[in-house]
Amino acid sequence: MLYFYTFLMIVSSSFIYIAFNITNITLATILILNTSVISFGFYHSLKHKIITFDLIYWIFNYLFFIIAVIIQSSEDFFPNNLPVNTDNIIFGQLLILIWNTTYLLLRNKGIISNKSNINIAVSKAVANFYFILSTGIVLFIFAQYGFQFFLGYSSFFDFQQNESKASSVLISAAVNGIVLANFVFQFTLRKKGYSINKIVFLISLIELVYINSPFNTTRYYQGFIIILIIWLFYRKVISPYLFSIILILGVLVVFSFLDIFMKVGYSTEIQYDIRNSLDQFNQLHFDAFASFLSTIEYTRIYGVVFGENILGSLLFFIPRNIWIDKPMGSGTRIGDYLMENYNLHFNNISNPLISEFYLAFGTLGVIMGAIFLAKLVNYLESKFNQSVKVELVYGILLSYLFIILRGSLIVAVSSIVGTIFFMVILPYLINLVSKRKNEKSLYKYENSQQRARNIKLKEFG
Repeated sequence: MLYFYTFLMIVSSSFIYIAFNITNITLATILILNTSVISFGFYHSLKHKIITFDLIYWIFNYLFFIIAVIIQSSEDFFPNNLPVNTDNIIFGQLLILIWNTTYLLLRNKGIISNKSNINIAVSKAVANFYFILSTGIVLFIFAQYGFQFFLGYSSFFDFQQNESKASSVLISAAVNGIVLANFVFQFTLRKKGYSINKIVFLISLIELVYINSPFNTTRYYQGFIIILIIWLFYRKVISPYLFSIILILGVLVVFSFLDIFMKVGYSTEIQYDIRNSLDQFNQLHFDAFASFLSTIEYTRIYGVVFGENILGSLLFFIPRNIWIDKPMGSGTRIGDYLMENYNLHFNNISNPLISEFYLAFGTLGVIMGAIFLAKLVNYLESKFNQSVKVELVYGILLSYLFIILRGSLIVAVSSIVGTIFFMVILPYLINLVSKRKNEKSLYKYENSQQRARNIKLKEFG
């Protein structure tokens, strides 16, 4: 089965090479080398008993840096209006080959054998707190915007129109984190067999769908939610083989279907055609490689930024009116460049993780980024069976991986921080405070009992 899946990946790539007439020998060679590295990594990821970080990592690379590149290179322009240039494609593919090879060589080759579903340590008290908090937030949003929010006509950026973008990003991260955490906690209690009111669970599901409807939420964030639920609760029954099929079909078929919901209000003629599955590779949804090439071109003119893009992404929560010289996100930076030079009609574009490191430090940054990513995953997997919190963080990062790898970094970081804080850190703090409070109450009770016994002993002494 391992060989079959890997063989299928190589054969499908070869077919697409031929179908889209890749005639440049150098380009064809480097694409084949990249496909070989990706296939080898994919082969190893299938050896695990559960869905892993690497499985999603290699599928992303295959779809966005092989299939999408072959299809887009047959056109005159990339989806972001950047002209197709074979020499630039070769250089970009060479950097991706360096990135993937470095990552592959540094990854631990141990096998994760834990196949049981995660045991999230959540109490009914914490779940009830989150339900009340989530319901209050959703009711407030519904009172303000009604179904306009559900249909995508209003967003978190309408909450504070006169405030900084950082404030809106924080609100978005907090609301998404709370509502999703509430649903996960209610789901957890149900899976554990607790007597959870069905109405509470249904309301939590409705709140999740309202905040993250197909009309107001990107397909990649919806994909994150689906992957997280599968990884948390169904990884025991969904093997890596089956999940890889689900993920690839989800990207090829379901993503193009979900796109029609995002077009409601912008087009009066919306219909689904299975041919959209291939057409979408020539759209901005698959602009990761095009954004990378745009970043390379940008650095040739303006130079690297020595990590300020990464620093700005990590400190996304600081408003620009406080940090006057706060660096703009790389997606906005490259988007502005494309608007100015190639007539792109907006600047809110994605920028892949490899591009972030290249923008920061050039080719050296590509190597540094791959090393950092490999070491991070190695660390999390080394602690995988030792801590539920680490396991949960691993699952969250794994589920966010398409967003992390596609970028931009500031979008990924803000979403991840909100999810980890409200799903891992805050419940831990609540449980810790509750435990200490109970211990203190127990200590007082035991002291009072001891004093009562002492008084009785004195009376009968």
